[in-house]
This record gives sequence, C-alpha cells and structure tokens, in this order.
Amino acid sequence: MKQSDLGAALGLSQSAVSRYLRRGMPDDLEGARRWRMQHLSVAKRKRGTAAPLSQAGVVATPPDPVATVEAWHLLLHHEREPDLRAAIVPRLQAAMRAVPPARRWEVMLFMGVWALLLAGHTYKSALGADGEEYIVEDKDRPWYAIAAGEVTCP
Repeated sequence: MKQSDLGAALGLSQSAVSRYLRRGMPDDLEGARRWRMQHLSVAKRKRGTAAPLSQAGVVATPPDPVATVEAWHLLLHHEREPDLRAAIVPRLQAAMRAVPPARRWEVMLFMGVWALLLAGHTYKSALGADGEEYIVEDKDRPWYAIAAGEVTCP
C-alpha cells in the first residue's frame, strides 16, 4: 500500500505516515490501526519541550466528560476489529467513570454498546417517546455503574 493511500485511509498527512513508518508502524491498514492504538495513546506520548500554554496566556479547558464518552462510544460502535474493540472498552469505561453522577443522564449509548458493556447481565429495555430503545433502570442493578466497571453485580 502506498504511503499516500495509507495516509488517506488513516486521516494522516504523508509526512506523519512517513514518521510513523520510521518508528515501526506497519504499512498495511489493519496493522497500522493496531500500531497506532498501541503506540499513540495519550498516556504514552512524550511530553513536548515547548513552554506550557499557561505561560503563553492560553487557558486550557478540560474536555467535556460526556463528549469524551460519546467519542469513545462512537469509536466502539463503528469498529469491527475485535482487538481494537477490546482496546476501546476500558477507555470507554474510564471515560464513563469520569462523568459526574449528576450528568450521567446525558450519556446516550447505542443499545449494541450497552449490550457489550452489560454482557452476562439480564436487563430490560423499553421504547422511549422518541422511538429509541433505552435501558430500564433497576434499583437493584445500577446499569450505568455496572457498564462503567464501577461495581459488579451477580
């Protein structure tokens, strides 16, 4: 696969593709996706040597926790590669745990994602007024907390 084709498929510039290939990224699409997931996570990136933004007068705004959950949720929903899906689940669960309890009602996940996160549990769902299917809360089963990995429930 040509670097330009790989870059287009990954949404990267040709210079970024070239740089990642020199660092060991495979030159096939699936291998490159796996390599990027493993090697380019935010927690593993090296800190830059540039001055902190606060010294430049820029105030950093923390990301919205609900938007972060929605981003991981969409990645999981659209990803078909089992290894990548398995790598996304703990990130999604961590993002879900970071949402303050008072805002958890704002989190909307596709039923397929709920089903994946609640695998092994029996839950009820119902159609809402908007025609969408929703998980029915159960006082004995805090579904959000279970899906986020905060609590375990038999």
